[in-house]
Amino acid sequence: MVPPLGAMTGTSVSRPIENLDPCYMIQREFLEADSPARILRSLYTVNKSQSKKVSLTYICRRAGIPSKGYLAFVMSGKRKLNMKYWGAICQTFKLEGVYEHILKTHLQLEVSECAESRRLLLSQLSTLKQKLIETV
Repeated sequence: MVPPLGAMTGTSVSRPIENLDPCYMIQREFLEADSPARILRSLYTVNKSQSKKVSLTYICRRAGIPSKGYLAFVMSGKRKLNMKYWGAICQTFKLEGVYEHILKTHLQLEVSECAESRRLLLSQLSTLKQKLIETV
């Protein structure tokens, strides 16, 4: 059984967020996230805590995103990440395998307008999350 999300964010435990295992934090976020914005915020926060060079500017340069304001809006859920940056953002955060697929499925869900397509994507997301659980 996995602990509640509050344990990951440091809100319901006495340990500060910096003392939690970054891999564990990322995995929890991928399992519980309901939007790509939440995943991207978590990736950014964890990477920033691990390296002082990580900033919005750094992420934008690495991913080819022209504006850090745009990325901030994406991470806050106010804008959708343009499809042309999906692969680059995965490479920037070094996402592979099931992690990359989960993020891209969330991104597809965010832009999908067809009910049937959304249903299939939600089913795929459920399968991917189950796969992530099994690899632990």
